[in-house]
Amino acid sequence: MQTVFLILAIILITILCIRGVPIFFGAIITSVFVLLTAHMDVVGGITGTFAGAFAGFVQSNFLVFLLGAIFGKILELSGAADSIANFVVDKLGEKAIVPAIILAGGIMGYGGISVFIGMFTLYPLMFSLFKKANISSTLAPGIYVAAAGSFTVWMPGSPAIQLLVPAQALGTTTFAAAVPGFIAGGIQIILEIVLCSWYVNYTKKKGLGWDEPHVAGAPEKSAERKNAPSFLLAIIPMAILICALGFIKAHAAVGMTIGIVAALIFYAKYLPWKDGMWQKLQMGVVGGTTALVATCSAVGFGGVVQSTEAFQNMIQAVVGMNGNPVIISVVIVAVLAGVCGSGTGGEGMALPIINEYFVPMGANVEALTRGIALSTMIFTLPNNSVVNSAITAAGSTHKKSYFLMFLTVPVMSLVSMIILLLLFKIMGYM
Repeated sequence: MQTVFLILAIILITILCIRGVPIFFGAIITSVFVLLTAHMDVVGGITGTFAGAFAGFVQSNFLVFLLGAIFGKILELSGAADSIANFVVDKLGEKAIVPAIILAGGIMGYGGISVFIGMFTLYPLMFSLFKKANISSTLAPGIYVAAAGSFTVWMPGSPAIQLLVPAQALGTTTFAAAVPGFIAGGIQIILEIVLCSWYVNYTKKKGLGWDEPHVAGAPEKSAERKNAPSFLLAIIPMAILICALGFIKAHAAVGMTIGIVAALIFYAKYLPWKDGMWQKLQMGVVGGTTALVATCSAVGFGGVVQSTEAFQNMIQAVVGMNGNPVIISVVIVAVLAGVCGSGTGGEGMALPIINEYFVPMGANVEALTRGIALSTMIFTLPNNSVVNSAITAAGSTHKKSYFLMFLTVPVMSLVSMIILLLLFKIMGYM
């Protein structure tokens, strides 16, 4: 019966997220439910177990979240993000709209630009091109996440938080299992371009054309910049960041700091030093803190769940199956990430279990790092924060836009995971 209550708790937190309840409140509510149904001390469970798991994740990842947010904000303020998007779109333009958008978003995401910041850089360009080509604005979220929120999250070298978290926890780098990662990632990029191109043509044949987004929150076209770094200059700090994390093997916080210093140096003359620079950077810190609190809330809920006897029995049953530890680990992370509506939230809940049970079983930590980062994308459900933000910014609805997002992230990620696991097997990673 206790197992049934745990399943009900997971269903409850999912429903609360879908209904728009912030994850902090949803995590507290469902944690109380778990403690009550497990006949455990509610006060001790919240102030001790929940708060302890919450604080533990903060201690391990505080600087990574905040420094990543600051780096992304500097790229936004300098105009580097705009330069990258404009360069790629101008080169390919109307002749190849979908490849242009996916490559532009991919470069931005791979370079450390937040998926949320990139949204407000690329959407105006996408809407302009879509209008000329008579493509529905409702397709923008699906194509955007195919670009900035799929392969960029887990491919080798990426500074995405979903890759940094397992790399830190498992003592590897962002280039762990690089060869199979690049092969599977390259295949995913091609499949994303083919899928989105086909879907655009399919919807146009069905009579779905351009429709002006009017919902509040849709991004406005950014003001033209007279001064912005060139494309080549814009990507230098990104390259330095990727090298610091992957080749120098610096601690994630040190690598992010190196990236920030490089960005401040190379973008110095493009930054608004006399126009509220520090206040604007503070906004980046606030955004990073908000994301961290949301993730920690999910981790706190995970800590409460893990403290129950029913959960321990379930883990023992899974371990006793004698299945491949890499496969079991990626399945656990995928499910928990879907439940939380957050990839890092799922990782935060699962990694302590993986370190305790599956690493000692001989699981290859490089394969775990790459597989865990990818698995966070497999259950990108309607309750996911990126999904909701992308749809809102396009002035659309889940009914109109989520299906393409489902194809470009969960389906494509599952296909990539199958390919990646096969490559792990062939190349001796598992």
